[in-house]
Amino acid sequence: MTIHEVAVAEGIGFNAINSADLNRGATGREISSAHADLGDEIDAWLHSDTADWDQHPLTGRFRNELVTHKLSQVSCSFQRAFRMQWVEKPPNCSRMGAPDKSITQAGRYNEPEDPVLYLSLECCGALREMQNTEAPSGTALWVQEYELPLDQLSVVDIRAKAVDDWLGTIFDRCETRERTIDPSNPYPCSRRIAALVKQAGYDCMLIPGVRGDPDGQYTNAVVFTLGLHRGHDWQVGKPKEVIFASWR
Repeated sequence: MTIHEVAVAEGIGFNAINSADLNRGATGREISSAHADLGDEIDAWLHSDTADWDQHPLTGRFRNELVTHKLSQVSCSFQRAFRMQWVEKPPNCSRMGAPDKSITQAGRYNEPEDPVLYLSLECCGALREMQNTEAPSGTALWVQEYELPLDQLSVVDIRAKAVDDWLGTIFDRCETRERTIDPSNPYPCSRRIAALVKQAGYDCMLIPGVRGDPDGQYTNAVVFTLGLHRGHDWQVGKPKEVIFASWR
């Protein structure tokens, strides 16, 4: 099969694919052919035994690469962000924040009973995140606006970078491979690399949303450090019901 046929067969979005590089349409990541050839090595690392994880050479490289992606300057103190939820009745601000520890299940970038706050920097991105979630009976879709204080947080920016971005290749491997959720162990590799980000002392990471397309890419913020307020202090106004005719 050609590279183009493989991408289509695996459901991997792309803008353009040539013999040298891959350009993911969903996230905007550019993956060099040299980095794409590291797939087996990356997979072996991501699935290595827990006892070998900390001492693995790629674990050390991952930590070192994080430093090069630290967000050192911001143009403003706050970053606008959004969170959407299906709710049975008009929710209060607490309902629209990160879940309580006691009810937190494992997610793409969090462990059970370890809540994080998943936000989108664009309202359309928050809506795209809800497209594949079925609305429980009797619920409506609500959105809460946030002002994320980037100047108060240690932030690592892992959005689309140049074609030789090794760290982006690691995230791309998880984003394109971990599509099927095993309820007993969802997104094991993504959770492993998120743990490394937290261990490195970062409060938040910026990542491209995986449900974009060439005409609509967006950014998500995964906030690890919440304190007792679970993000409530960053909320702006009250939640608003989302009124729409269709997803598109």
